[in-house]
Amino acid sequence: MSKEAPSSAEPADSYIYNPLAGTAELLSRWDNAASGSIPQPAWDQRTDEPKGLSYTVSFDHDVRIAGPINFHLHATTVGLPGSAVEGWPAAAQSLPPYPDTDFVVKISDVAADGTATLITQGYLRASHRDLDPSSSEFSPSGDVIRAQHFDDSAHVHPPVPGEDTTYDIEIWPTAKTFAAGHGLRLDIYSADTPNHLTLIKPALNTVLHAPGAESYLVLPVLP
Repeated sequence: MSKEAPSSAEPADSYIYNPLAGTAELLSRWDNAASGSIPQPAWDQRTDEPKGLSYTVSFDHDVRIAGPINFHLHATTVGLPGSAVEGWPAAAQSLPPYPDTDFVVKISDVAADGTATLITQGYLRASHRDLDPSSSEFSPSGDVIRAQHFDDSAHVHPPVPGEDTTYDIEIWPTAKTFAAGHGLRLDIYSADTPNHLTLIKPALNTVLHAPGAESYLVLPVLP
C-alpha cells in the first residue's frame, strides 16, 4: 500500500442528493437474476455519473488486487429543505428525526474505450460511522484495511451539518486484475435504489482533499 498526501489544498467536490429528482441506479450484478432480467449483464456504470462523484486512475501495467478494500473518506454533509415524496408513507419521510445521508461507493474496471464495468461496492450511513476496533482490521501504519461498525443505538451519532467528518467504508472483498491500459474508477453516490432502500431526505455532500483531510482508497495490491 502506498499513500501520497496532497502537497496543497485541493478544491473540494460536492454533489446534491435529491430523491425528488429520481434515485434509481443501474441494477447490479447481485440482484438482476432476482428481478427477472438477464443475470449479471455488464452495465456501463457511466450512466450513473450525474448522480454523484467519479474518480479514475489509469494503469500502464497490470495491477492485481485480492482481499478487503477500504475507502477512507473525509466529507461534510448538510441537509437540504424538502423531503415529501408522493406515494411514500409519512413516517418514512420523517425518520430519522435529524439530517443524515448514505454513502454508496462503487469500484469499476474502466476499459480503453471508457466503458466502466462494476467490480464491487460498499455502503455506510453517516450516523452509523463509529468503528468497532475489535472487529476491524488495520495495517501496520494504522490505516483501516477492513472497516466494521457498531450496530447498536448507543453508537448512532447524527453528522454535524457542515463539519469535516471521517468515514471508513468497507468495500466488499474481491480479487481482480486491472489490465495495462485499463483504469480503476471510484464512484460516490447517496442512493442505490432499487438495490437497497436509502434515505429520502435531500442533502449536499462534499468530499474533501486538503492536507490532513485526505480521502483515499486502501487497496490490497499484490506483487
